[in-house]
Amino acid sequence: MSMNMYPEHMRDKWPEQRRVWERRDAGLPDPKILVSGALGHIGSAVLRAWFGADLVALDNLSSQRLASLFHLPQRIPFIEADILDADLDAILREYKIDLVVHLAGLIDAEASVKDPSRWTWVNGNGAARIFSACAAAKIPVIWPSTTSVYGTNQAIVSERSPLAPQSPYAVSK
Repeated sequence: MSMNMYPEHMRDKWPEQRRVWERRDAGLPDPKILVSGALGHIGSAVLRAWFGADLVALDNLSSQRLASLFHLPQRIPFIEADILDADLDAILREYKIDLVVHLAGLIDAEASVKDPSRWTWVNGNGAARIFSACAAAKIPVIWPSTTSVYGTNQAIVSERSPLAPQSPYAVSK
């Protein structure tokens, strides 16, 4: 199916999805993408935006977003696991993952101030485990950040803006 058959507004809105369509147009197989934190707010949006790609969803269900699980298309495999103790090497091998989108972690900046060691442990060690497993398997990782890393007084930020995290959450990103 040619990418030209997709509405222009979709091609511009989701450049990542466009790459999937371009691979298909070239006769290449879809990359197998693991989304950690797949049932969180951003993770579920990634699953919707990349619907049709070869996805695998991983989440520990700690956010109590069980409703998201019921909206997961049946063809997307779901792995209930925590990145802090899952056998990530085995998951990457078993599902033949080509790319990881790492979104798992704790997100509440205000709560992170009350329990900074928990945010540092979960987000820091979780990311380190993902990066380690992916580096060993030579798999690229997309790890989105947050504008919180630039502080709270920034009206407009870019990746060149100075870093000024104001919470343990922001530091962990």
